[in-house]
Amino acid sequence: MFSLRACEPVRAFGRLIRFGDLQLNRGTYRKLKGVVLTVTLVFVVWSGFGFLLKSVSGYPVLFYALSSAFVFYGIANHSLFKESLKVIPKLKREGLEAARKQLSTIVGRDTANLSGNEIRTAVLETQAENLSDGVIAPLF
Repeated sequence: MFSLRACEPVRAFGRLIRFGDLQLNRGTYRKLKGVVLTVTLVFVVWSGFGFLLKSVSGYPVLFYALSSAFVFYGIANHSLFKESLKVIPKLKREGLEAARKQLSTIVGRDTANLSGNEIRTAVLETQAENLSDGVIAPLF
């Protein structure tokens, strides 16, 4: 069956960043290597998208479909919302420990001592932060 997750470009881009981090974030000139990696990745994505859109500019339906796909993946909130929707049902069905473990997959904070209400709050805060950072900010 076709899976949106299997073709998610954001995950592939994350893997490129991780690879670059593991290879370059050591030794001397770490900041310079980080800047070079960042500029390179941004340029590759920007120029690649620009080339694709330019090449289909004569075909309005294809142009808008491709542009829509770029916006969808540029916003990149699908996985977070999908994972965050698993936390509350897990809390209801399996209890605090299971919900804490599920929550830990989407937040950076320590979840070991969170209460049920704190878990709900953390899910809401994570979704709100992602909405702000991953949707609103890129659109503006």
